[in-house]
Amino acid sequence: RIRIAGDPDNAGLHNNLGNQYVLEHQMDLAIREFKTAAKLDNRSAVPWNNLGTTYKKIGKPGAALDALKNATDIDAGYALAYYNMGTVYDEKGDYDKAITYYLKALSLRPELASAKHNPQVVENKNLLAVQLRHFLEESGNVALPLERLPE
Repeated sequence: RIRIAGDPDNAGLHNNLGNQYVLEHQMDLAIREFKTAAKLDNRSAVPWNNLGTTYKKIGKPGAALDALKNATDIDAGYALAYYNMGTVYDEKGDYDKAITYYLKALSLRPELASAKHNPQVVENKNLLAVQLRHFLEESGNVALPLERLPE
C-alpha cells in the first residue's frame, strides 16, 4: 500500500494489492484494485482475470463472465481465463459450456489439468470428462486393448 503511494500509476502494484485483498477476504477493495490495474494497463489481461475470479467468489457470475471475456478479448491465448470461465459455467450448472471452456484452456495450456500448476483442479468434478474428450479429439478414437492367444 505504501509502494502504491509512491507509484500510483503502476498497474502491477494495484493488481498485486488486489491479490492481497482477496487473501484477506476484502473483496470490495480487491475489486477496486483490479479495476484500477485494468484501467492503468489496458493491454494486460491479468487484472481482468483476477477481477473475474473475484466476482465468482462473491457470487456474481454475470460480472465474472464479463470480466473474463475482457481478459480473453485482450489475450485470446490466455488459458487461465478460459479455465476460469469454465468454472463459472460449472457452478451455474451449464456443464456443456463449462467443458467447452475447459477444453479451450487445456488445448492452450495442458498443464492446467495438473494440481501442481492449477491447485483448483482437485475440486473440479468435470475434469475427467474434459480430459477424455480432449484425448478423443486429439487421437480420434479409443483403441480397446487386444490380447494375443498363443499360437
